Amino acid sequence: MSKTILMCANHDIVIYNFRKELVERLIVEGNHVIIACPMGDRLKPLEALGAKIIPINLARHSLNPLKEYRLYRQLKKIIVDHRPNIVLTQTIKPNIYASLICLRRKIPYIPNITGLGRAFQNKGVLKLIAQVLYKITFKKALIIFTENNHDLQLIQSILPKQKVELLPGSGVNLEEYS
Repeated sequence: MSKTILMCANHDIVIYNFRKELVERLIVEGNHVIIACPMGDRLKPLEALGAKIIPINLARHSLNPLKEYRLYRQLKKIIVDHRPNIVLTQTIKPNIYASLICLRRKIPYIPNITGLGRAFQNKGVLKLIAQVLYKITFKKALIIFTENNHDLQLIQSILPKQKVELLPGSGVNLEEYS
């Protein structure tokens, strides 16, 4: 039975370079794949495979509350309009915002922490806020994936009751990018 799968990320390169094979496999298996991320050249080949592309306005380094609220509303509209069976997220903003929406709407979701990034690099308010948001938004995730052991250990310490696993082999296709 075909499922609608929504994938959210902060950049077209993230989806194309690191998740193209997953998109291909999901489509080959008969699923309807929707990709929500900022528009970029790398999305055209995924659209040619059969993925539906929905551009979002995501400023990767912005902390402007108004821009963040608009992004949250965009993601909520996409999720409400398309009613995905599952949501796969990557990178901090899609991880937090889409997970929160899915949590509230009881939609299964799987966040992938591609790297904890600058929010976790320094001690301070931003790190505390990110930790609290992860605790709140990831509490009902089916599973949480990380891409390195450091992030795995940190997320396990923040969310000791959650299923957190290292995503083995995540990265670029070495046959395509020798």
